[in-house]
Amino acid sequence: MKYQNIIDNMTLKEKAAFLSGKSEWQTRDFPRLDIPSIFCSDGPNGVRKQAGAGDHLGINPAVPATCFPTAAAMANSWDEELEQRVGVALGEESMEEDVNVLLGPGLNIKRNPLCGRNFEYFSEDPYLSGNGSCFYPRCAEHRSSSLRKAFRCKQPGASPYGNERSGR
Repeated sequence: MKYQNIIDNMTLKEKAAFLSGKSEWQTRDFPRLDIPSIFCSDGPNGVRKQAGAGDHLGINPAVPATCFPTAAAMANSWDEELEQRVGVALGEESMEEDVNVLLGPGLNIKRNPLCGRNFEYFSEDPYLSGNGSCFYPRCAEHRSSSLRKAFRCKQPGASPYGNERSGR
């Protein structure tokens, strides 16, 4: 297996370094192993990328980007074609900004109206959440990768290790 061979050839120091990033938004590169750095963007309704030095608070200026409707607004439209078009546009903007992985959409199901991240999720309805969460990434992946974010462990009472019901 290709990946097992890479892991077997990594030093302990390289394996430990692999667990942290090169910067707030980039993974480490390992030229000796032909592993490139990957640039990620955390923008559930747009490609968020800081100009110049990145910081974990988002204080530094950002590169201008399109701000699309939130996942909640998209789900409320019931317009699957529109969701697909937004996914394609997100992928195109990611490519323009040299973003390799778009961290989104959020796949959580809204369970509490006090959750501060509800705007990132499609719906409290499993059908809407399931459909929306597959259109965005599938279309964005034509241009760049999309990493679906699942926040099940952030729900009150949820085990951080998962269980049979939560799909681990």
